Amino acid sequence: MSETLAYVYAAILDVLGYRQRLAEDRETDTLAFKDALHNALQELTTINEANYNYQAISDTVIITCSNRDDLVSFLQVLKKIMLAFLKEGLFIRGGLAYSKHFKSSNITYSYAIALAHELEGKIAVYPRIVIDKNIIMMFEGTDDLSQTAAAHPAAELRGMQGAAARLIKI
Repeated sequence: MSETLAYVYAAILDVLGYRQRLAEDRETDTLAFKDALHNALQELTTINEANYNYQAISDTVIITCSNRDDLVSFLQVLKKIMLAFLKEGLFIRGGLAYSKHFKSSNITYSYAIALAHELEGKIAVYPRIVIDKNIIMMFEGTDDLSQTAAAHPAAELRGMQGAAARLIKI
């Protein structure tokens, strides 16, 4: 039986220096890194779970958004998460993709997460979140998100065109 998979935006975020910070906690017999992680991850508790799903385990945070029209809001969520980690002295890097996805209580099967993971591991070498070019192309030359993006504080961009360009610099 063939099942149709839904499309989602998926972001995978990696906490940089996780093993080293874990080792420092072990060597100093403290929980400083655990406390910093806990504080940064508190930002996830502000996410509207009607719109976004998330899971954090070890050094990885996965966040999905199933509404294609919520890209600007999803980018704002990612920005808040990145800032929460920075406030704790932690750096993250990640990837953001849009593709097919399935999740139940028993299994996650996702082209979107796999692509986001590839972007995080191969392209986002530095602390940043790389947006898949297909997301940019989805909105390039269209006005699908122009109204939302134009009203957004990130609307001032340099050197790029189209609605997608207004989405990137948050």
